[in-house]
Amino acid sequence: MKNITFRSKHRTLVILIALHFVSLLSVSAATYGQQVVAGVLMGEAEGEGIKGMYAVAEVIRKRADLKGLSPLAIVKEPRQFSCLNKLTPPQLIRKHWRKKLWKQAVFIAQILYNQPQKMTNYTKGATHYATFTPTWAKDRKPTVIIGRHIFWDLKKI
Repeated sequence: MKNITFRSKHRTLVILIALHFVSLLSVSAATYGQQVVAGVLMGEAEGEGIKGMYAVAEVIRKRADLKGLSPLAIVKEPRQFSCLNKLTPPQLIRKHWRKKLWKQAVFIAQILYNQPQKMTNYTKGATHYATFTPTWAKDRKPTVIIGRHIFWDLKKI
């Protein structure tokens, strides 16, 4: 009986370790663009959790589709994502890669790049967001509010 219990516990431990390494491999296999987008998701919406990061990813995807650009090109546009106003993309990655939600942010970025059809639709097609109502959105009705973030579908960007 002891031997069976040990084997069972040992097998469970081996499975858990294997799953951990598989998750690390998927994160380490992320492209530079996916890592930068993950950094933006963290920088913009880490405080809103996974739902907030998906919402920001939706905005990035919507803009990428409208402009025919990659998600990386969208996040690198000047003054569009405040987390990159004072940091370079590599600095942003270094700032966030050890944080608790980093793996989830990379996972969302990978979905954004590789399987956009599986993206959520929390923002109902929003193209913009802010934590306050800026002048450019003054007369527009938000599509949704998630935590501190207000989302709008402004189409013309």
